[in-house]
Amino acid sequence: MWDNATPDDDSDTSTRTLAYRGRFENVSANLINFFLPQDYATFMPWEVNNDQGKPPDGAFAANFQYDRGGQGGQKLFKYLGKIPTCRFT
Repeated sequence: MWDNATPDDDSDTSTRTLAYRGRFENVSANLINFFLPQDYATFMPWEVNNDQGKPPDGAFAANFQYDRGGQGGQKLFKYLGKIPTCRFT
C-alpha cells in the first residue's frame, strides 16, 4: 500500500505546488485532528479507497490522472469520460 507515484515529490515545481504535502505547514491557527483510531469509516474504507481507487489503474482512473513523465505544468488533469478536459497548472 502507498507505493504509487504522487505529485508530492515531483521534480516540477508547479506540479508540486498542487500537491497536499506541507499544505498546513505555515498555518498559525490551532489545528485539531478529529481522527479516531477505532473509527472504522476513517480507517479501513479510507485506506482501501486511496490504495485501490486512486492509482492510475484504479477504479477512479477515468476521473483524474497524474502523469509523472508528462510535461512540466501539465502532469495533473481531470477527465470527463475519456477526454482530458482540464489540466491543472
